[in-house]
Amino acid sequence: EGLPDEVPHLGAAIYSRDDGAAALFELKRLAECLMPGAHVRPAAARSYEHPARTFDVFWRGSRVGRLLELHPKMLEGGRGAILDVDLREMERLAPPPPKYKPLRRFPSSAFDLSVVAGARELAGDIEDRLRALAGEALESIEFVRQYSGPPLAEGQKSVSFRLTVAAPDRTLSSEEVAAIRGRIIEGMRESGFELRV
Repeated sequence: EGLPDEVPHLGAAIYSRDDGAAALFELKRLAECLMPGAHVRPAAARSYEHPARTFDVFWRGSRVGRLLELHPKMLEGGRGAILDVDLREMERLAPPPPKYKPLRRFPSSAFDLSVVAGARELAGDIEDRLRALAGEALESIEFVRQYSGPPLAEGQKSVSFRLTVAAPDRTLSSEEVAAIRGRIIEGMRESGFELRV
């Protein structure tokens, strides 16, 4: 009582002598490795932060940290990037340890979907939409590839995922799998996305 609340944080920093943005991207990848599905949103910069390269880090719907590049005036050449994560918040949001699952008695079915989105659309956000539309039948979703170039319009990219669906008590029929796939496609189109099918 009466003592300051000390919140544990994880900090990571990278300094680069060149003018590339690799350091910022590496720390973004670190955040995604620590918190699968994490994404960033532009944030208002403080005086020591780069006005165009400062982001809040979100995971499972909550803000958990900050990703930023230092303002050029803070460095004598080169670029520096910092990732700061609130470990208390990260622990609160972390999923429970995986429970034992008996071996599946019935085979699963997999299909690929390629979603056409704007170049700035985050693959993690697209995956979240696909996951929500697939519902309880979804066993896993896996990022396959990302492509930009002809025949896609400039400023667009195609993000491909492999979705695996199954039922615990039976083998899904081809009609049921097609219905799940159709529901996902329709839902994504209603959200303004185009699909390459």
